Amino acid sequence: MSSYSGILTAMLTVPRVTIPIDSLADLVAQDDLPWRLEAGSMMYSFFEESDDPIGRRVFLEKAGTFQDCWAARQDVASGEFAAICDRTTMMKAMSWDFSTTGNCHLYMSQQKVYSSGILSIGFKTKSKYLPPANKM
Repeated sequence: MSSYSGILTAMLTVPRVTIPIDSLADLVAQDDLPWRLEAGSMMYSFFEESDDPIGRRVFLEKAGTFQDCWAARQDVASGEFAAICDRTTMMKAMSWDFSTTGNCHLYMSQQKVYSSGILSIGFKTKSKYLPPANKM
C-alpha cells in the first residue's frame, strides 16, 4: 500500500508539461514564435519544393534564414526563433546548452520532418575513393 501511495503522490505532485509546438502543423498554426530555415540546406530545398500544404506554409511564412544550425544555436536557445534543423546537430546543440548552462533551453519535436536512408561519408584529402564516390 505504501508504494502505491508513493507513486500516486509523485504523479499528483509532478507538474504536467504541455508542449505547444510538437509538429510542423503546430509551428505554422501559431504566431508567437517565428521560424527560420538553414540557408542553402537540403531542408530549405525540401520545403521550397514541397507540394504538401503545411510544407508550403513552412517555406512561404518563414521569418528568413540563418547561416547554419550550429551557429544559430544560441539564438534558438534564447527564443529569438525556432529552427528547422537536422537531428544530429540539434542533439549536439542540446548537449552544448546543457553542459554550458546546466539547464536545457532547447526542445526537439517528436515529429520527424524528413527521413532519409542516405549516409554521409567523409574521405581524407586526395583519397582514392573520392572520385568514384563523386560519380555516384
